[in-house]
Amino acid sequence: MRLLWLSLLATAAWAAEEPVSSQEADQAALRELARQGDEAMTSGDLDGLVALYTDNAVEMGQNRPAIYGNDAIRALEAKFLDANNAELRTTVDDIQISGDLAVVRAGFTVSSTPKSGGNTTTLVAKSLRICHRQADGSWKIGVLMWNMDSVPTR
Repeated sequence: MRLLWLSLLATAAWAAEEPVSSQEADQAALRELARQGDEAMTSGDLDGLVALYTDNAVEMGQNRPAIYGNDAIRALEAKFLDANNAELRTTVDDIQISGDLAVVRAGFTVSSTPKSGGNTTTLVAKSLRICHRQADGSWKIGVLMWNMDSVPTR
């Protein structure tokens, strides 16, 4: 009986530790996804930026219609990056994971300067991302919703 009890305790301890470890790894991967987005936007890497989204991703930005799919996201981001030098800084505030889906709540600041010259505009905003675990275990953005905290400053 004592051996059975010890075996059950050991199994319960192992089972309790596994999700925490997996959860921590997933949270780290989702924070890395945000960091990669910052890096891609700041370096003007359009391919790197678009690669962070699922093929059928949706982006819902403030005061404009939602855009659907990788091609539409590429076109939107290309237009912005062709016209601006940008610096993006994201702060992940919360991550909730359930199976192969994650909700990532974050704040971000993007400063952009027209390549043609002019003043830098800084936008402070918040976002909610629904991310999907891929077959290889990585994460991609399936839905990105964002809105400004205030009017952009120059």
